[in-house]
Amino acid sequence: TMNISSQVTWSSSLASVATIVSGGVATAVAAGTSTISASLAGVTGSTTLTVQTAALSLVTTSVPDATVNQGYSATLTANGGTLPYTWGIGSGSLPPGLSLGASSGSITGTPTNTGVYTFTIRVWDSSNPVQTAARQFSMTIASQAVVATIWPSTTAPGTADGGPDSA
Repeated sequence: TMNISSQVTWSSSLASVATIVSGGVATAVAAGTSTISASLAGVTGSTTLTVQTAALSLVTTSVPDATVNQGYSATLTANGGTLPYTWGIGSGSLPPGLSLGASSGSITGTPTNTGVYTFTIRVWDSSNPVQTAARQFSMTIASQAVVATIWPSTTAPGTADGGPDSA
């Protein structure tokens, strides 16, 4: 038996779906269908190659905690499926003052209440049939730190107290 694959002329009808190298190895580029053809000395053959979309998955595994009355922004990430994605809340709710961008996957806003919030984020792709992925998240909204000072750091008391340690 002789391997003649390197002598064959290979082609892909849609390089945007799959490419093929001189040894006959095809590489998926994107979901779709391409015809892979081979020819050698007047003999030709072809076959259909279907590249399927990778399964949609929600990559982000946690979101940062936040502080009440302070601006917040976190962007969720997904991969696989077919762009564009649509994001939504599957169950529970975001902390008051925060919202989820349906097209961006960004949680933004200014949280207004302290507490621990548990919610499920769901992402849908635009394939037919639609793929979906979801993950539960927990977020703690902490109260702001209280800083107390006796007087401003740039000002010293104007009058000595006149006590026994005053000269």
